[in-house]
Amino acid sequence: MLGRDAAKLGKALSRVQDLLGEHQDAAVAAHSWAALAGDRPGDHQLAVDAGRLLERERASIRRVRAEFPDAWRRAARRRRTKWLP
Repeated sequence: MLGRDAAKLGKALSRVQDLLGEHQDAAVAAHSWAALAGDRPGDHQLAVDAGRLLERERASIRRVRAEFPDAWRRAARRRRTKWLP
């Protein structure tokens, strides 16, 4: 309805939103794995498994944080937003 410029901005902002969602999901999951292992300190297998899963989530967080600045720059480019009031 608003044209090609709005569609391009929408696509760029969708990527930003996806990254923010991935970050949130990974941060919550990492916290949950740490809390679960902390609740059962005598369960060594759980500690190992939770630790592995925690590290996967932290890797996701690092990846998203590395990708976010470029995604934000793409969304905030003047050519994407010049039509906005």
